[in-house]
Amino acid sequence: MMVKASAFWPRPEVDSMLVRFLLREQPPVQADETLLFRIIRGSFHMRRKQLANTIEESLALGKEEVLRLCRHAGIAPSAAARR
Repeated sequence: MMVKASAFWPRPEVDSMLVRFLLREQPPVQADETLLFRIIRGSFHMRRKQLANTIEESLALGKEEVLRLCRHAGIAPSAAARR
């Protein structure tokens, strides 16, 4: 759900988004937990950078490989992590 900047005091320069997480009994996919947290840390460590750039730096991958992975996952490479 989008939350407009005008809902806060002092008013930030950007709108925010409310996110709801649902806990599952089992993860929907099996993943390398170490790799997952490396991506998460890298994304939030450089939170104003675009996702493609943070993944490229965090995982030492080439730009084309990162763009391919983003397309495969259905994630916009221009997205950025926000706190």
